[in-house]
Amino acid sequence: MRRNHLLLAGLVLLGLIAFVSLLGPFVAPIELAEIGATRPRRTPSAAHWLGTDTQGRDVLATLLLATPQTLKI
Repeated sequence: MRRNHLLLAGLVLLGLIAFVSLLGPFVAPIELAEIGATRPRRTPSAAHWLGTDTQGRDVLATLLLATPQTLKI
């Protein structure tokens, strides 16, 4: 396993995704259901690291809270 660097990199990446999916709901900056009509389609900033979508939801919070559903944890 030490000689196969792609396998090791894949396992590390999978472990990181699993770690984020377990901690995502606790570290999400904003509740997913929180919709801000005053901030739709904002570019990335200190308040919203990945910006907001068309309904004003934080994209980072959406990703963090959707990861467990993607992995079916």
